[in-house]
Order: sequence, then C-alpha cells, then structure tokens
Amino acid sequence: MDPADPSVAPEIPSGAPDSQPADGVESIRQTEPVSVEKDPWETRALRWAFLGSEGLRAGWSVLAFVILFALFASGVGFTFYHLL
Repeated sequence: MDPADPSVAPEIPSGAPDSQPADGVESIRQTEPVSVEKDPWETRALRWAFLGSEGLRAGWSVLAFVILFALFASGVGFTFYHLL
C-alpha cells in the first residue's frame, strides 16, 4: 500500500463480533435479562408504589416538594425570628 495514494483504503481484518478485544479485557455482557419477578414481593411492591413507567410517580414528587418546602420555610422563619 502506497501512503501517498489516498484512493486505496486499508484493509480492516474482519473479526467475529463475539471475539475478545486485543488488550485482554473481557467485554461485559448480560447473558440473561433481569426479571423483576426474581425480586422478593416486598421489593416489587415498593417499586410499584414509588416508581412508574416514567420514573418517580407524581404524587411522591409533590409530597417531596411539600416536605422540602416546609423544612426550608420553617428554617428561614426560625432564623429570621431569632435574628430580629
């Protein structure tokens, strides 16, 4: 192959897709899909109660907002009450 000739593309040896990398590091593959059914029923129940298909359920988000707002508001109120 002539390095001065850009029209000639180098040949890339084709390897099997499941071959290991040349540096000896094994690729991490999941051989079997994770099933929710393998978890204990308590874990499944908590996941169902707190998490929906799009993450944290809306009711829990609102509750977390209300609790955090009340904590911050009471902290600020307590601070201003005792400073003034």
